[in-house]
Amino acid sequence: MLTYILVGLALSMDAFAVSVSAALCSSAILAFGLFQFGVPIAGWFLGSACAQRIQGIDHWIAFTLLALVGGIGGNS
Repeated sequence: MLTYILVGLALSMDAFAVSVSAALCSSAILAFGLFQFGVPIAGWFLGSACAQRIQGIDHWIAFTLLALVGGIGGNS
């Protein structure tokens, strides 16, 4: 759990640095920061909700995702 909190904190600091350096309008800064903060939290809740359902095939899902990333990334 601590790892997820630290990743979320790092992403929010990244969003803050980008928004300050880009000097965008205030609504865009807020939207960017909230998105970077909210996505890891939403992913954790979604993962927790689906964990029991996909526990039996999670290794195949990981294999497929890694194969796709490796196949697509290897060709570029």
